[in-house]
Formats: sequence, C-alpha cells, structure tokens
Amino acid sequence: MDNKKSKTTMTILIIIIILLIGGYAVLIPGLISNNNQNSTNEGQNISKDSSEEYTPYVAEAFNKHINLKFPEELQPDEYEKNLNISWHIVLPKITIETANADIFNKKILNDYQNLITMINNEKQENNNLFNSATSHHINYDYYINDNIIGIIITNSFTCTRASSGTTYKGYYYSIAEDKELSIQDILNKYNITIDEINEKISELDKDAANNIYGDIGNIKDANDINAIDFRHSIESFTFYKGLQKFELYKPKIKL
Repeated sequence: MDNKKSKTTMTILIIIIILLIGGYAVLIPGLISNNNQNSTNEGQNISKDSSEEYTPYVAEAFNKHINLKFPEELQPDEYEKNLNISWHIVLPKITIETANADIFNKKILNDYQNLITMINNEKQENNNLFNSATSHHINYDYYINDNIIGIIITNSFTCTRASSGTTYKGYYYSIAEDKELSIQDILNKYNITIDEINEKISELDKDAANNIYGDIGNIKDANDINAIDFRHSIESFTFYKGLQKFELYKPKIKL
C-alpha cells in the first residue's frame, strides 16, 4: 500500500515538473521576443523624436547657378572663347520665426538684390557685370557661439584679365535677445577697442611684403570691418577687412 502511494506521489510530481518545464519553454521565448520588440520600438521612437526636435538655425534662402560665355565685346582669343564665366549665388536665412528674424532675412536678400536680379535675368547682353568676364561664387558659412548666430557671406571672384580674390560680409543675430547685432555690438560685447585692432594691424603691416594685397591699413570705426568670426573661442577673433583677414586674441573678461 505504501509502495502504491509512493509511486502515485512520484508520478504526480513528475507530471507537475514536466508541466512546469513545458510552460517556461513556451513563456520565455515569448518574453524575449516582446522585450526585443519593445527595445526596437523604443529605439525608433527616440530616433524619430530626436529628428523631429532638431531644427537648424540657418538654411538656404536662395540658390542659383549659371554658366556664360566670354563676352564678345572684349574680343576674346581662342583660349578665352572656350572659357565659361560661372555665376553661383547661395544665400542664407535664419529659421527663427519672429518679426525681427524676418526683417533680418530680408536685409540679407536686399544686400544682394542686384546680383539676384542679374542671375535671374540670365541674359548676358543685358548685364554689364556679366560682361566683365568675371566669375562670382557667393556662398555662406555660419556658426553659433555664445548664443549668437554668426553668418559670413563670401564672394570669391575670378577675373580672367584682372585680379581675383574673396570679399566677406558678416551678419549677426542674438538668439536670446531676438535681434540683429551690429559689428559695433560685437566689439562692445567682448570689450574690443578700435585702438586694439589698429595695434594688431600695425604689427602685421610691418611684414606686409608677405601679403599679396599689401597693407591692411588702420580702421576708423566698426564700419571699416566687414566681418568678425569667433566660432572657435570667444577669446579668438578673426577680422575681415576688404580682401584681408587677421587674428586678434583677447582674454575673456570675467564679470
């Protein structure tokens, strides 16, 4: 009798163990699959959300490229007849949606409106500037430092029968204050004086023999400065004046 009970009990235990093992075998893969699916979904959501949240502060406002032939009025030789006069204009806008930002964007386009009108016209015979046999490549670069958007527009020109070079023009916008900043505002913000700038220019002009554009020449006021670049550090400033640029280092003032 005792043996029968023992056998019965053992049989029941074995059945229970088998059922438990079978249940886990079915349950565990399901859990793993669900966890993997959740993990994948979470990753997709993070990626999607991150993409939607990111909006660059600067985007293209205008982009056009055309090729023209060497002007016949200049009596081109055989080499010049095969040259293309290339014009490419790319201009920026900031993507902040405020009234002040809109005014700022219109100002940039207005500053280059004559060139935009000519490149949109595309008729070489009606454009005196096209007939100068000069290629123009106008583009922009931008940076954000110290909560300020700095945009520098470059005009790289190549004249077939004369000199070539690059000119610069800077535009600045305070994100925190939602307003345009002038060159003088930048100088004031970082406590840079005209005397300091001219002192640096004087040092550089002593070695002007190495500069193909000659002396930089002293500046009278902020209007003589075309652009300032301080993207790498607010202690390092690159000044643009005409076709030339130079560095000025100034320690950050602790208030």
